[in-house]
Amino acid sequence: MINKIKLEGKSKDEILNLFGQPTKGGITDVWTYKISSKLANENIDSTVVIYFDPENGEVVLSETEEIAS
Repeated sequence: MINKIKLEGKSKDEILNLFGQPTKGGITDVWTYKISSKLANENIDSTVVIYFDPENGEVVLSETEEIAS
């Protein structure tokens, strides 16, 4: 799971270094990432949406939705 507290205040460059290019929204202030992982023989698909402050470019909010399959 993505820890929201650790993302808040990070710059777009820091987010790019952590996650790479976003799945959607790379030239806007709302970036979306689709991340798949495996935990205890269960596939976890996560959608992470990161909102940036348009004035300073830092993360102000992030949301994570996880679906086990």
